[in-house]
Amino acid sequence: MHPADQTAARVLFIDDDQDVLEAGALLLRRHGFDVATAPGPDEAWSVMASAPPDAILLDLNFSPGARSGDEGLACLGRILSMDPDAVVAVLTGHSGVNIAVAAMRAGANDFIMKPWKNDRLVSVVTDSVALHRQRRAGPKPAAGLPVLLGRSPAIGRLRAQVERLAQTDAPALLCGEPGAGKMLAARAVHAASVRRAEAFVSIDLSGLSGPAQDSRLFGPADGAVVRAAGGTLYLKAAEHLARPVQDRLADLLAREAPPVRLLAGAPEPASLDGWREDLRHTLGAARIMIAPLRARRGDIIPLAEHFVRLEERQTGGAARPIGASAEAFLAAQPWPGNVRELRAAAAQAVLVCDGDHYRPQDFHRGPAEHAKGAPEGGDLNLDRAEKRLIEAALARHRHNVSHAARDLGITRAALYRRMDKHGL
Repeated sequence: MHPADQTAARVLFIDDDQDVLEAGALLLRRHGFDVATAPGPDEAWSVMASAPPDAILLDLNFSPGARSGDEGLACLGRILSMDPDAVVAVLTGHSGVNIAVAAMRAGANDFIMKPWKNDRLVSVVTDSVALHRQRRAGPKPAAGLPVLLGRSPAIGRLRAQVERLAQTDAPALLCGEPGAGKMLAARAVHAASVRRAEAFVSIDLSGLSGPAQDSRLFGPADGAVVRAAGGTLYLKAAEHLARPVQDRLADLLAREAPPVRLLAGAPEPASLDGWREDLRHTLGAARIMIAPLRARRGDIIPLAEHFVRLEERQTGGAARPIGASAEAFLAAQPWPGNVRELRAAAAQAVLVCDGDHYRPQDFHRGPAEHAKGAPEGGDLNLDRAEKRLIEAALARHRHNVSHAARDLGITRAALYRRMDKHGL
């Protein structure tokens, strides 16, 4: 790789030894690489969700006294299941050659012995970046990899279901409350599938009439089916799919080689009772149920930490920890708007925090509710929760409606309708 080509190459270095991270990052930055560091897998998932790396350096042990390499191998397995194109080089001490060999068999691209020789480290990273760019035929995702963050049993089961579904090319239905993560799960299925080099196209069916749906889906030049050719088409709010459009979609899926893989999102399977029976059964044969955030409370703090770090990086704000009282506050909330609402609360916290750590009041979702004395358990009204989310998205993007709509996972037209509804 020519030195000029590696300037934009992003490297993720995962190691629990801060001295090792600093030494490696300093060396690689001197050679033109953009380096992100993480002391362990939890932090690494957050970095990968923010911006996809071109190469990953992975230590194999993270807990004090650990020497088996099991932690690193587990992390390697999850990285490769999430992004089959990922290129990972593992680091190990002289006593860990057998572990390094096991990592290579598990899918690692190369290994580096500690203490490393600088030329060797730079060479491995340079080759890894070049290999990753060869593997990724399509453009690198601009918004990061679709990482399903969290530690709860529910999110663990969801990751396993996504991994299994990605091994197939079957249509599938993803069910869950608004903001629970249906779109993210659909993107994760696509990213781990054989279609990952092709387009992932989402279309929001809410608020569209039958003719408008037909045009948006099957337009001859710019319809979603055309844009997603060879890739994955995701129907958001699939319960709104009009019957004439269902007929065209059923004909499309009945072909011997459908041009797209179809995924659809709906609140629950019964939401599609109005669909024609054959299409409903075709889509519902593979089904994923996504639990609401209140049913996976072990995910709240890792997600809040991720969203805060993400917002800090995007706004150039100072990095602050979430205080213990704020963690307790966040964990106790019902989050009717699910992950989407938590992200908006984190964005607000970064904007309003004026201390050296985040406090409960930084995450209160809207000054009006706070001034009126909102109950400690949180405001359960869905309309007000939606309004708060829209206000936070608009504030975050300085009232750029296109960017706010993308952040909220809806179309510009849908956002304008909701803004009008809430008088914004």
